[in-house]
Amino acid sequence: MQEEDKNASFIAEHNSNALIDLQSAWKKNTNSANSIATLNDKKAYDNAVAYMKEASTLRAAAETEPDIFERYAKNARAFALERNAKNELQFLVEKTTPSANNASSNNANSNNASSNNASSFTSIPKIVQKTLYQKQTSSAYNDSNPIPIGLPLPEGSFYTIQVGAFRLPVANNTFSQFAPVYAERQTNGFIRYSTGFFTSYTEAIQARNEIRQMGYADAFIVAYKNRERVRYSELMTAEEKTQVNSGTPTPVPNPSPAAPAVDVSYYSDPLAVPANLIEKTAGVFFTVQVGVYAKPSRNPILNSYSELHVEKLPNGQVRYTSGKFQSIADVVKQRDLVRTGGIPDAFITAYKNGKRIPVSEAKKELGIQ
Repeated sequence: MQEEDKNASFIAEHNSNALIDLQSAWKKNTNSANSIATLNDKKAYDNAVAYMKEASTLRAAAETEPDIFERYAKNARAFALERNAKNELQFLVEKTTPSANNASSNNANSNNASSNNASSFTSIPKIVQKTLYQKQTSSAYNDSNPIPIGLPLPEGSFYTIQVGAFRLPVANNTFSQFAPVYAERQTNGFIRYSTGFFTSYTEAIQARNEIRQMGYADAFIVAYKNRERVRYSELMTAEEKTQVNSGTPTPVPNPSPAAPAVDVSYYSDPLAVPANLIEKTAGVFFTVQVGVYAKPSRNPILNSYSELHVEKLPNGQVRYTSGKFQSIADVVKQRDLVRTGGIPDAFITAYKNGKRIPVSEAKKELGIQ
């Protein structure tokens, strides 16, 4: 735990410096003639300050905490609060920086043809009959044509790609590299932003990979059927299921055979949150544990975590995890994201053909040093 304490001190110092810089940048921006500090901006700023104060109190308490597990829990909670504060402040800095807004405006003016061409991609269709998605060189949205928030989702079956979740609405020109973009209000108070309506899982995977390369490293696919969130498998063609079950496109050394057939009737509640069954998931991968429940959960908050998985434990409880990764760097990012989202004790685990294995064993299986 001495190493853990050193890491906690390093993270605390790094986060403190970053937050101070962000505070200064936002205050400078809001004092400039070309920016507007709205009431919502002030509220977000006050939230960030409150997060920082609470995190500082937890860090101080952790330094004198004799119990190593309590110390770890306090530092983990502080880290989550600092990340929340950073997200709030980063949003404000980007929103109120005049140079960024002017650059976006100039870029849009220099690409009028592309923007006009995107006009048919900025609204939500009544029904998805074909894939609607395209890459942009400038934002398809502005204050006169805002990103739709809270409108009914289309009928039909489709995949979409979630690109972010924020406490407050983002600027309309935030997502400048793709269209259409739309937002849904969540019961936890966040606003979830997504892009595209895809009729093919293969097309959705390709677009998701491109979007991740654009800088949205946590972008992930969500499936809908008749306006309800469902499992991927309900929409996939037989060919797509075969491709997915055969493993990810990333080459994996010594691929393992498919997992044997098991009883998965425990997850038959039609109102339970959509989740992939680990018992039927082949191959070796890392994932992030987000919670254990007495029975299949109907908690909609679980829908905010990407690629949700579920498995039944020997004692009858069910365990939920988020993500499916073949690299340590990717699963660490997911773990940090989940911790920031309010689960400070989220941790990395690993599976092989539906069975939980030590992370060290998964590393060997995947050829990771």
